Amino acid sequence: MMKYAAYARIFRGETLEQILNRLARYSFDGIELVGEVETPDTEKNLELITSYGLEVSDVVASYDWDLKDQRDLSNPNEKMRRRAINYYIENCVNYARDMEAPLVVLAPAWGKTSPIKPIEKEWRYMVSALKEIGSHAAGVGVQIAVEPAQRYHTYLVNSVDHALRLIKDVGLKNVRIMLDTFHMNIEEKDSAAAIKRAGERLIHVHAADSNRGAIGDGHIDFKKIIKALKEIGYKRYISIEAFPFVEKMGMKYISYNFPESIDKEILDDLVKDAIEKFKFWEKRFR
Repeated sequence: MMKYAAYARIFRGETLEQILNRLARYSFDGIELVGEVETPDTEKNLELITSYGLEVSDVVASYDWDLKDQRDLSNPNEKMRRRAINYYIENCVNYARDMEAPLVVLAPAWGKTSPIKPIEKEWRYMVSALKEIGSHAAGVGVQIAVEPAQRYHTYLVNSVDHALRLIKDVGLKNVRIMLDTFHMNIEEKDSAAAIKRAGERLIHVHAADSNRGAIGDGHIDFKKIIKALKEIGYKRYISIEAFPFVEKMGMKYISYNFPESIDKEILDDLVKDAIEKFKFWEKRFR
């Protein structure tokens, strides 16, 4: 059986305990945390998470666009690369260790849609940086899951084939792949085939529909996704990274573009519907 989590940032305006209460109520296994935490009370928060019968599925690196230069592992500027490496080690890997999370999800050059220097150089910078991060992570029992992201978010690692080449070049057993259904829908000819190419190197999955909305709000065929995951023997986490739509001026907009809190019932429906659908499809393809 696969495990199910939800990304904490979906639940804008809610406390950690409110989020945990909802996830436990709908039989989730874990929560996906954000690696952008100042002075986190890890002991208290970990105790709270476990008290709800949940675990931390992973830590996701934060990709705010105004911080993109500080997250770029391929940056030709050595000081900028060092800043990015330190962020991933201190705010993500060490945080994951403290929260007993098995892995960190990161996209190596988020927000960078064209190269500064020739791609061959930037690729080498990225590989070298990931080797350092991955080596540190291995020492504290954490895996790194590289996320291919669509071309409007980054130019360097867009597809499963790019990610496979990257982890081969890094050459560390704990540096593997995370696939996101939203990004795959843009970059892959066949998302199910991409999952099969990743195979045992796939260690995490993000689920959102083609418009980044709730499962069923777009046109992705999730039955094929679940079938492919079952065929490769995947038993790790699927984390819901879908966002509900909100109404503005009589029109619907994806909620992550707006800062205000989201109606509790909308969030309830989003996670409840997602986990029910995934568990139904998972049983179907036993």
